[in-house]
Amino acid sequence: MRKRIGIANLIIVAATSVVLQPVLSLSPLPSSSKAHAVGHYQNSELADHAQRFVNQWGGNACHGTGKSASGQCKGFVNCIVYAVSGRSQWPAPGYNSGFQAAGGQEVGRNNTIRGDIIQVGDGGGGTLHTAIILWRHADGAFEVVDSNWSFNEKVQRHKYAPPANARFWRMGQTEKPIIGHLDSVRRAPGGILAQGWSIDQDTASPTDVHLYSGNGELNSSNPGASTYANQYRSDIGSVYPTYGPNHGYRAVVRAKQAGIERVCAYGINVPGTPGSYARLGCKDIHVSPDPYGSVDEVRRVPGGVQVRGWTIDPDTASSIEIHAYGGTGAPSVPTNPMTASTANLERPDLPAHYPDYGTKHGFDVLLPLPSSSQKVCVYAINNSPNSHNPQIGCKSV
Repeated sequence: MRKRIGIANLIIVAATSVVLQPVLSLSPLPSSSKAHAVGHYQNSELADHAQRFVNQWGGNACHGTGKSASGQCKGFVNCIVYAVSGRSQWPAPGYNSGFQAAGGQEVGRNNTIRGDIIQVGDGGGGTLHTAIILWRHADGAFEVVDSNWSFNEKVQRHKYAPPANARFWRMGQTEKPIIGHLDSVRRAPGGILAQGWSIDQDTASPTDVHLYSGNGELNSSNPGASTYANQYRSDIGSVYPTYGPNHGYRAVVRAKQAGIERVCAYGINVPGTPGSYARLGCKDIHVSPDPYGSVDEVRRVPGGVQVRGWTIDPDTASSIEIHAYGGTGAPSVPTNPMTASTANLERPDLPAHYPDYGTKHGFDVLLPLPSSSQKVCVYAINNSPNSHNPQIGCKSV
C-alpha cells in the first residue's frame, strides 16, 4: 500500500491454460453476463494503452489530448481513460465520484477483468492509490499498471494487493462477440470431422469449441464433442494479427444416425472474459455406415482370376474384410466360389481422396475359378456387426 497521496492505475488480464482433449459429456454452456458503461470502447483497451507508458513519466499519457496532468497515479489514469474514450470521459474531479460521474460502473473485487480500475481511498485522508488491472493472480492480488508507485511519477507494472476498502470501476464495454467459422465437415473414423476457427476477441487465448450433430441444436439428445481452437492457421494470423495464428480447431463428433446430419459448431468464451458463446456455423452431411470402395481390376491368371481393388469402412481407419464371389457374383455359397481376404495392402493413392483413413485398404486376391464365363463381384464386410455388407463392384471375365 502507498502512504503517499496519489492514485495509481491498475489493469487485470485473465490468463487461461488450455489442453486439447475431447470430452464425452459436455458441460452446460455459460450464461451471458454483460456490463455496460458510457465508454464506447472495449474495457481491455485501457490496459493496452496504459502499458505503452511503462518506464515513462505518467503525465505523458495526456500528450495530444488537450488535457494535462501530473505523474501522480490518479492523473495518469484520468489521462488513459480520456485518451481511450476519444475524449468523452474525464473522470475528474474526485476519486470514486469522478469515475462514477464519467459513466463508470462499479464492480465487485471478484468480478474484475482486464482494464478495470482500482481506486483506494476517496481523498478524505489516509492512503490513496489508483491503478489499472492487467490480470488477477491466484492469491487474489492483481498485476497492474500505475504511476508513482515508487514515488517518482513514473509508470510501472507490478503485483499489487489492494486493501479491503478498495473499490473497482469499469469504464468501457466488456463484451466482444466471438468470431469464427465452421469451414468444412466430412466423414472420418468415429463420426464426422469438423474443421474451422474461433476467436474470443477479449483475449488471444484459444477458445473452447463445442460440436453437435443430429440437428445441430444445443440439447442433450444430440451427440456432442468438445475441443480447443488452438491449432495453427496462418491465414487467421494474417487477417487477425492481434490474436495470432493459433485459433484453428479440428475434431470428430459422433453421428446420431444414418441419413442427413447437421453439424453445428459453437465458440465458447474463454473463462474470465465477458460473454457466453456464439454459433460459428452449421453444415449438412449425408452419413452412411456402409463401406465403399472399388474393384479396379479382374483378370484371368493361371489358377483362376486375380481381383484387385480397395475398400474403406467410414467408421474406422482399420482394414476390413472383403469377400470375392465368382459364378453369378451373388453372395451365395456353395453355389458361387468365394475367397475372403483382408483389405490391408498399401494404397498410397487413397489419402489424397480420403485423408483420415491411412493407406492400408487395398486387396489383391486370387479367386479360383473355372475357365468358363464368370461374373466376379466383391463385397465389403462392415466393421459393425449385423450391418449391411455392400457390393463395391463387379466385372465379367
